[in-house]
Amino acid sequence: MVCNGHYSVPLVPELEGMENFQGTVIHSHNYRDPVDFQDKTVLLLGRGASGQDICINMALHTKQIFLSHNKTPLKSRLPENVSQVTGIAKLTPDGAVLNDGSYINFDVLMLCTGYKYTFPFLSEECEVSTTNERVSPLYKHLIHTKYPSLCFVGLCKTICPFPQFHSQVLFYVKTLKEDITLPSQEEMKRDGDDNLQWRLESGMPERHAHVMGPLQWNYNHWLANTGNFTKIPNNVERLYDAVHEVRVTDLMHYKDVNYELIGDDSFKVLE
Repeated sequence: MVCNGHYSVPLVPELEGMENFQGTVIHSHNYRDPVDFQDKTVLLLGRGASGQDICINMALHTKQIFLSHNKTPLKSRLPENVSQVTGIAKLTPDGAVLNDGSYINFDVLMLCTGYKYTFPFLSEECEVSTTNERVSPLYKHLIHTKYPSLCFVGLCKTICPFPQFHSQVLFYVKTLKEDITLPSQEEMKRDGDDNLQWRLESGMPERHAHVMGPLQWNYNHWLANTGNFTKIPNNVERLYDAVHEVRVTDLMHYKDVNYELIGDDSFKVLE
């Protein structure tokens, strides 16, 4: 059972002109203290969870922040010294040319660009590929299709993590105890390939092979139903979705709200 996580080896994109940039380059993995960026102009590349949270965390200390990405602009109100800009086309010694042709100067480039899947402790005989950030060959993002006693817990991204990890472990143990029978190697491989093809046809890049988001709940239910164990309570899904909605509209304050789960179906906001 491989449970080494995937937040330790930074994914550093190849940016034109990186070797020419004279400022500081840091990955979000090494971010510790916003005071280190006092009065600096910072460009955060990437508006995922790390980019958004670091943006809010350091805004009181920085002179200006550029949140650089090619996604739909964030709807939430942001600190006054934060501006959303497009992605980087080319770095220069003191800044960058952006994809929209504009030019900006900054002191620090922080790469909020995610992490690599890496399993340096597995030998080549295990036949595990991490090409384009897709771990394969796996059945249901979990079980090696050729060596089904080998599983990978926690590969999925954009999820409610620990409840899903628990479900994955329960499913895997069921296969070891032979309480459930896995499909043939060929069928499991086909299932994984079909899932990737569906994602590609839906407009997702291959590197999003394990990104779940709203897909996580049907996946979790499938694990529980197929493994014949208790599914994640409904209110966990409802609370996750509710907090997400608050985050979308109030990124600066959503962490200030506390909740209490009530039974398996409801929750309440704590005053």
